[in-house]
Amino acid sequence: MTFSAYINFGGNCREAVTFYAQVFGKDAPHFSVYGDMPPDPSSPISEDSADLVVYSSMEIGGTNVMFGDVPSGFELTAGNNISLVFGSKSKEEIQTVYDRLSDGGTVTCSLQETFYAALYGMIVDKYGIIWQLIWEDGIQWK
Repeated sequence: MTFSAYINFGGNCREAVTFYAQVFGKDAPHFSVYGDMPPDPSSPISEDSADLVVYSSMEIGGTNVMFGDVPSGFELTAGNNISLVFGSKSKEEIQTVYDRLSDGGTVTCSLQETFYAALYGMIVDKYGIIWQLIWEDGIQWK
């Protein structure tokens, strides 16, 4: 079982993460960009977003912190740009947590297979906290 934070940026993720790496004495992290993702005709990536960071991560104080830019066309609200990520090697535990967080919450991404995980979902719980859930045994993209 893991617990992480995910921080979204409005186009300056690479700059921010490079800064955080210096602050915490870390090596320069790897950056995956939206243009690296497999094409999805139902959700095409705009030219404006192709070079934006879709994923980067670093360990800070023993916790994995993940980072990414919000693609063009999506609104970024300071204060709502941080989500909590719960990962488990148990598919059943992910389903249970998903079901419980969904009660009174708003599902923003149904629990489903994605190009980076065999099971992933996102929910804003009834208290306004954004949760990302991922089945760790099904991670396909690191």
